[in-house]
Amino acid sequence: MRNGLKVFLTQKLFGAQITALVDAGVNGRIDRELPSLVASRVDQELQARITASSLSFEEVGFRKLTGNPSRVLPVATQERMFEICYWLWKTNPLAQFIIDIIVAFVVEGGMPFTSDNPEVKALFTEFWENSANQLDIFFEKHVTELGVFGELCLPAFVLANTGKVRLGYIDPADIESVVTDPHNAKITIGVNLKSMDNDPARKLAVIIGDEEIEILSPKGRALYETFTDGQCFYWKINTLTNEPRGCSDLFVVADHLDGYEQFMADTMEKFSQYNAFYYDVKVEGADNEELQKKADLYRPPKSGGAFIHNEKVTSEAVSPKQNASDADTGARLLRNHILGPKGIPEHWIGGGGNVNRATASEMDLPVLKMLGRRQQTVKHILEQIADFVIVSALNARYLRIKPEEATYEIQTPEISSKEIAPSATAVQSLSISLTAAQANGWIDQPTARKMFAFACDFVGFKYDPETQDIPDPGYQDYGKGKTGPDLNSEAKRGPM
Repeated sequence: MRNGLKVFLTQKLFGAQITALVDAGVNGRIDRELPSLVASRVDQELQARITASSLSFEEVGFRKLTGNPSRVLPVATQERMFEICYWLWKTNPLAQFIIDIIVAFVVEGGMPFTSDNPEVKALFTEFWENSANQLDIFFEKHVTELGVFGELCLPAFVLANTGKVRLGYIDPADIESVVTDPHNAKITIGVNLKSMDNDPARKLAVIIGDEEIEILSPKGRALYETFTDGQCFYWKINTLTNEPRGCSDLFVVADHLDGYEQFMADTMEKFSQYNAFYYDVKVEGADNEELQKKADLYRPPKSGGAFIHNEKVTSEAVSPKQNASDADTGARLLRNHILGPKGIPEHWIGGGGNVNRATASEMDLPVLKMLGRRQQTVKHILEQIADFVIVSALNARYLRIKPEEATYEIQTPEISSKEIAPSATAVQSLSISLTAAQANGWIDQPTARKMFAFACDFVGFKYDPETQDIPDPGYQDYGKGKTGPDLNSEAKRGPM
């Protein structure tokens, strides 16, 4: 009976394939071949549905459990992310604010390179302000693009005679794939570009330092040598170590940004309706015919006019009730859900609420920490570019100094604005306390110096007491050695 039911069900589900087995009278083959038959039929059905819907296998949301796991977004998903996040940045005010506020804090106005060597300084100035680079304009845009797309690719060109560096730009959507060392995912070695306008695809070698080249695996070194169509810088954000492609700052909140914009548009449309009103005219004891006559003759009163009627007719202006508090609560909920992952407090975008100065100062800490982390990334980008500019000029003998003399510093804007007054008051109080502690013998002078140096750090001054040449105070503490004659001694007492 159970075998008959099994045959019946499988015939209904899989049709002719099972029927052929049953006709052959081989029920045992059904048990053996059913699993593979089911798997094959499911794969065929799934592929047919994907093809009909014009979606990729990854977009449907299925993957083989036994397949090799990958940390790379599918190409279609990566390109879709670029389109969505760029569209949000162009059309969504809140999305643009998230990107722009980060750039405003982490990018220094003007050239960020400084050097005590005049030749190095002149080299940086020429590189930064050159008409081909125009980094005084484009660097801020590049940092913006890093946030919008999650990655930044700048091809580098070195002039043969002078070693001067010129930078270009590659749209992330034109990148086919990013290649890392097969045995060390920390090192990115190449960028594969898509073919465009019937031109063959290009392979750009990522500019890496000499030490990184030395630690490339043999397979990675052989792979690195195949990227022969030029060189480029490549940086990424919002990724783990084993993710070769970057991810936009807006990707994680893209759906919520779109929902917030729709919510605001719907609220705006509703509020325009709330401003409308109508007249409610009540006529007592009138039938439909009389009501129609009243409606034809009725004229709403103009501003300052009068409406003359008897006791049977009343007219009242009526407007819809609006629940503005509900809209405000919903908008605030969505907005904080979007700004929260970025650490941005609501008072930064005009939603002060019940925030006062004290609580606002505490709420600023998470976003300042996150901004500081992004500033470190931007500083790393500048360091890589600066090192390459110096090395290229040294190799071309355009910069005629010793390599160890080519020193520089990178200026970054101050993320937080410190209030000096409270810190200065604390330093003053501590110095008085340290003086009293020394006088009472509770601490020695070296310890007091270290504590005072620790307090100075809060006002932004780095003070190292170990490197200070502090002169002797010129006196001895009481109780340490003789400080004068012993007046109680009879031998030393003079005549009375």
